[in-house]
Amino acid sequence: MVRFYRAVCWVVACCCLQVLCTADTCTDYTADDEPKRSVQYNATTNSTLLCDRGLSTGWYRFTSAAGGEMPTTCPPNFACGTREPMWLNGGHPAVQDGEVNRTVCVRQSDDCCGLQVDIRVRNCSGFYVYYLTSPPGCDMAYCAGTETPCPAGTTSSNSNFTPGCARPNTPAGTTNTAAVIVPVLCIVFMLLFFGGGLILYKGKRYGHERSVHVSPSPVRRKYSVPTIDE
Repeated sequence: MVRFYRAVCWVVACCCLQVLCTADTCTDYTADDEPKRSVQYNATTNSTLLCDRGLSTGWYRFTSAAGGEMPTTCPPNFACGTREPMWLNGGHPAVQDGEVNRTVCVRQSDDCCGLQVDIRVRNCSGFYVYYLTSPPGCDMAYCAGTETPCPAGTTSSNSNFTPGCARPNTPAGTTNTAAVIVPVLCIVFMLLFFGGGLILYKGKRYGHERSVHVSPSPVRRKYSVPTIDE
């Protein structure tokens, strides 16, 4: 009987240890915040290309503001900051699906699935985690997200990434001094330029008229006095 209880205790202890030692993939993952993985980021041959060769096998979550989901359609060449982008050939799972097996395709030139890599995916109710392995070569990299940084001078609530990029509003109660002074100076300049020119024109005109309408000098007439002969 004692042996039976000891056996039961060992079984319970082993089960408890297994539960405690089993990592939760939705909390125990490696965060990757590289925004160049975005499908909208187009690399050039002169830029530093992303390469995931040598990537440690394990669970990853893409945390960049560019987006956290791998694309499920074939990206163009040199997208995702690399020469040969890697995309998810299949849909993302639902929460109740747990961990699912998926295939990642490597785009090579005109072939959208020149190479294939097996991975696993899990829906963590708000984000996805991916069990990734090292690709077979360079320059190959996993794609994630579709957003891009906001243009210069604009911001957004998405860590200054699209969508919603806009110029920051002027705080309430403040006035843009330049927006007020510049129009006023322009108006003053126009008044001085055109108004002054009009005054000069009128002055010249009236002066000419005065010179033309000067009264003529009186004409002196000569009268001859008749002489009387004696």
